[in-house]
Amino acid sequence: MASASPPSSRSEFQIAIVCALPLEADAVDLLFDGRFDDQRYGRARGDNNTYYAGRMAGHAVVLLQLPNMGPLAAASGSAGLRSSYPNVQLALLVGVCGGLPVINDQSVYLGDVVVSKRVVNYDFGRQYPDRFVPKDGVDDRLGRANKDIRGLLAWLQRERGMKLLLSKAADNLAIIQKKAQEEYGSNKYSPLPDWDDRIFPSDYQHRHRSGECGTCDQGHFCQAAANLSCTEIGCDQGQHHSRAERRLERPSGLCPRVFIGSIASGNAVIKSGKHRDRIAEEHGVIAFEMEGAGAWDEIPCIVVKGICDYADSHKSKLWQNFAAATAASVAAAIIDRYEPSDMVATDISASSMSGPASRHADDSIYGGMNEIHPQNHGIAVNGSVSHGNVASGTLVSGDDNAGTIVHGNYYGGSNVTDASRSDGPHWLVPRAVNPLFTGRSAIIETIEGAIDQEVSGCHRVFALTGLGGQGKSEVCLQVANRVRQRFWGVFWVDVGTLESAKSSFSQVASLLGMPLSAGEDPVKKSLQLLANVRPGRRWLLILDNADDEKTDYHGYIPSGSQGAILVTSRLRDCQDLSTVGCHELQDLDEADCVKLLFNAARIKPATDDEREEEVQAAKRVIQLLGSHTLALVHAGAYIRKGLCTLSGYPEVYQAQQQRLLNFSPGQAQSRYRSVHATFEASADVLEKSNDFEAQTALELLAALSVLHFRDVPLDVFQDAWRGAQVAKTIPSTDLALSKLTRWHVQRLPGFLQSDDAWNHDLVFSGAIARLRSLALITTGTLRGVLTASMHPLVHEWLLLRQTEASRRGRRLAGACILMLSNFGADWMWQPYRPLLMTHSTCLIQYEKWMSSMQNPSRQEVQLLELAARSLYKDKLLKEAVNIVDMIFRLLGGEAKALSADNFSLFRLMGTIQLELPRPNKAIRYFQYALQWSRKTLARDDKLRLGITRQAAAAFRQEGQQDEVLALLEEVLEVAKTELNNGGSLDIATLREVGSIYFEAGDTENAISIFERVVEYQAPRCSKFDADFLIDQTVLGDAYYEDGQPDKAIEMFEEVSLIRKSTLPPSNPDRLNLEHNLALALTEKNQ
Repeated sequence: MASASPPSSRSEFQIAIVCALPLEADAVDLLFDGRFDDQRYGRARGDNNTYYAGRMAGHAVVLLQLPNMGPLAAASGSAGLRSSYPNVQLALLVGVCGGLPVINDQSVYLGDVVVSKRVVNYDFGRQYPDRFVPKDGVDDRLGRANKDIRGLLAWLQRERGMKLLLSKAADNLAIIQKKAQEEYGSNKYSPLPDWDDRIFPSDYQHRHRSGECGTCDQGHFCQAAANLSCTEIGCDQGQHHSRAERRLERPSGLCPRVFIGSIASGNAVIKSGKHRDRIAEEHGVIAFEMEGAGAWDEIPCIVVKGICDYADSHKSKLWQNFAAATAASVAAAIIDRYEPSDMVATDISASSMSGPASRHADDSIYGGMNEIHPQNHGIAVNGSVSHGNVASGTLVSGDDNAGTIVHGNYYGGSNVTDASRSDGPHWLVPRAVNPLFTGRSAIIETIEGAIDQEVSGCHRVFALTGLGGQGKSEVCLQVANRVRQRFWGVFWVDVGTLESAKSSFSQVASLLGMPLSAGEDPVKKSLQLLANVRPGRRWLLILDNADDEKTDYHGYIPSGSQGAILVTSRLRDCQDLSTVGCHELQDLDEADCVKLLFNAARIKPATDDEREEEVQAAKRVIQLLGSHTLALVHAGAYIRKGLCTLSGYPEVYQAQQQRLLNFSPGQAQSRYRSVHATFEASADVLEKSNDFEAQTALELLAALSVLHFRDVPLDVFQDAWRGAQVAKTIPSTDLALSKLTRWHVQRLPGFLQSDDAWNHDLVFSGAIARLRSLALITTGTLRGVLTASMHPLVHEWLLLRQTEASRRGRRLAGACILMLSNFGADWMWQPYRPLLMTHSTCLIQYEKWMSSMQNPSRQEVQLLELAARSLYKDKLLKEAVNIVDMIFRLLGGEAKALSADNFSLFRLMGTIQLELPRPNKAIRYFQYALQWSRKTLARDDKLRLGITRQAAAAFRQEGQQDEVLALLEEVLEVAKTELNNGGSLDIATLREVGSIYFEAGDTENAISIFERVVEYQAPRCSKFDADFLIDQTVLGDAYYEDGQPDKAIEMFEEVSLIRKSTLPPSNPDRLNLEHNLALALTEKNQ
């Protein structure tokens, strides 16, 4: 067992826990016996993870919470964990998952825990038109766990091992529940009532059952239904399996059962009983989660997850906290039984990383040389030591007659003096502070405090990052002027290019009285001089414009520990340089933006009323420019020159965006003379890179430019790639509507046309990282979905730098991306679907582009028709109508569009108009569709029958009952024929016809039809079935209206017994039923 004292370095940690959700990490955190909050273990360069450490079951354990769910986040996080904690021998992926209702013929209950014997990446493979085929070759499967983990699992599978594990897990669960109550006053880890653990049949979907939801009635996913509980939505209580045996066998208050087996890991949450059972049967898995596949090949790990739902459409989050607690309890019990092996130390502590030459040596032979170790005869520059031959007897003259060794050689020349002897203070700053500078006081004070603090063993490095033009350099100018008197020297170096860096460092050397000799490297010379400044003389080095992603900026930091270094960059990766802090510069707040714009425009309102008017005008400009600092300064300069008024700027901007964003005030002091130039500098970095990842980043940037600038769900690109694999199998000559083909795949950006799934994922992830590093995009999560956003001015710049031809091609590609993202897949399983609405409408706003298409190809019509269907599914009905109208115009009008190839387009338009609701217009389009379906389709064709029903619905909304009955009689005639041939009764049509008769007051026909429906349904469905209960209620209503209260009472009482057992007293359906029963009883008594 490990020592009770905290580890001295990261290398001493051998056990890690990884969680994807905060609620999972919260449960784990309660099982730490002690936390190492006072220790700062740091992390390896390039590792973006955040860690927490403590002691659990006698072992030092590091806890990593991933920033997002899913295999990509798990892979990236695990790789970082491996680099920072190289001696981790066991990582436990702890959290919640979906599980099978029965495992190995044993009942499973919510709160039970699964432990992975292996992980199956079930959604890695090829999508064909009719099926998905997983890759299952030797090189495609995730490997076995290592021998150490396999041995541990074998012990757990023994009866004694499992008994001890369950006993310890029960103790741990009690600890979690007690601590949560004591520390947070929370009982969220207590089990729920047993009756809340429900299992429904695999094919019984969670949907509206009132018959009034068109989406649910068509068997599609309905977001509104998904947001409701089973009780609220009316899921048939008779359908779910009784869990009474749980109270006898294993109440939720007792310890969980642990199941060990194969676990399915993929990129989607499974919310379908049918999908769950199919995957389980094909792969032999017992549960479903999303992180194991990403971490499995990166670190030795075991998945330990509590079952919080049954991976069906009825899943809810009610059991997540309890399941997280049971998983944490089992994980801690596994750690308790784990015996780490003896390790060979991998010393990665701060002291060992810097090496002996970088530590302060009080016994240094030269007082001015606090970076030289007498045993090494070398100097550390950027953490390394260079050695060479020292010419003995050759000294550098100085007041103390002492020599100075640098890189194993003496400073050449007897007339060279110690750099620290210069007559400072030294000031090398390129320009004065900008008198328009506004705000940023908090970050300025933070930087001042950071560079003033004492840090042993290294320089104080602070990194300031952010989008170009936000004012990073201006902040540094403010800091430099404020601290000037506290530093012996302040040196500004422009490291934007190697040439500018050399020029700036040359000036540093000259200022220090050490001008360059012929052939000397100015960078190396200046770094040596700064490293050898006498102790007590503090200096500040500002490295401005560190924007080249290929440059290692560590090479511009001198060795030693008495300097302060301030780095500005648009590369987020440059935050890795920091030792005392970093900050990503965001937009100014609104009040500072108003002040900046007023100062730049020299606006001084005379009265309060005038000021309020000007403030409102300024806010409109600020919103237009996205609070971008440089853009506001240039807007103010434009107004100050009298070229427009403050209130008139938005109108001028909309008309002349490109000219205004390229406008440069005559006395501008920014390195970039226009707003667009700041963004072009970032794009130039990518365009000059020859690697495939950079080119993919440019392609991704172009794709993002035609969508809305905020919250683009990144999974849409992954799903578009999968859809492209399906569309590739369909020849371009297949011109049927609602299809996408190779033609559409060929319009995609290059990175979405790849055939290699693994390579595609790697390159795509790398491209996102590159754009984020250059501050061209930011990433975040919204509703659990990973998204990308960009500044609105970056978005406008991307559009304005495109030619009209390239813009049209990119919009076409954007439409292909959105449509392919749900082509060949079930779009109801896309959690980001609601976020796409904004981006779909953004593309549709380019009506001028779409309507300008002359003689569109059939493939473009296919794309537009699918776009209209997508908008309809998302309930963007008016936008869908606009697209279909556009298609008709492109085809030469509705009359010319009438053909067998296009009749589905008329049906789509009728469907949308019916839902708006515009029944009069819907009737016209359905009549067109009926005309062609009757000419080309058989009477019993499902498509023809569907159109007939929809036409009847439109006539019904218009109150034309005769037309409705005529159309539905057609459907019933087909149904009667099918019934006589052994088919099933068309219940839906019968219900519709019966309802029409009832509404028309023809109770005799209504009773005849609903008696038939009830008689047919009674032996075929549960008495709890929601639709069956409605049928009985309507029949009772018909009996009552027909003057047959006895029969009405019989129906109402039968339904009422069910309603009382399933609905609360205040439920409207129950109240309405009881009211009708009372009326019938009153009628009978009279």
